[in-house]
Amino acid sequence: LFRVVHSYKACARRYKFLGLESLVHKLEDDLDAARSGPELDQSQAAPMRLKMRALSQVLNAYQAQAQDLTRLSAGKGAIAEFAKEAAPMLASMSEAGAAWASGTGDGMDALFIVVHSFKACSRRFGLTGIETEVHKLEDKLDAIRQGASADATSRALVLDDLGQLSEIVNLHVTLSGGLAQIADGQVAKVVSELAKRHTQAREKLEQWAGN
Repeated sequence: LFRVVHSYKACARRYKFLGLESLVHKLEDDLDAARSGPELDQSQAAPMRLKMRALSQVLNAYQAQAQDLTRLSAGKGAIAEFAKEAAPMLASMSEAGAAWASGTGDGMDALFIVVHSFKACSRRFGLTGIETEVHKLEDKLDAIRQGASADATSRALVLDDLGQLSEIVNLHVTLSGGLAQIADGQVAKVVSELAKRHTQAREKLEQWAGN
């Protein structure tokens, strides 16, 4: 199991998937401690399974964005250009969202305009995954503009959506180093390799925990 997890970490490092590598490294540390200590019991297995679930969530995010990442990797400097344009828009969305939620500033119209602009930016770069998520938020905002409920729960959900958009964009930017190492059109293949190693590690963990 340790060897399989170590190989998984090496694969993530090779392609500079740093967030994934960091999480795999934490699992590797737990396994190394278990190798040096008493026999594994269920109390040790439980936190390892939690770490594996966290790994699954990160990997799922990579898989969901593979198509967008492929488009970015095909254009030299495209991810840096996208990140440069996205950063002030995300900041403006966060500020407008906070102002709207607190009842200050220019309200819903200001938030809607900046979200619409960010959708156009995503479309221009061909980032359909991001554009789809922004479009969902735009529809939600438009419904509120047309009179849908804007109670505390609705406002909190909008702020959560804004935060998730930032996380998706940060994922693209974080992977910029790895994309420079990957040949054009090979992003999906690399993510598939990581998924294969993840499955092997998960299966070995379950086998080991079951003994």
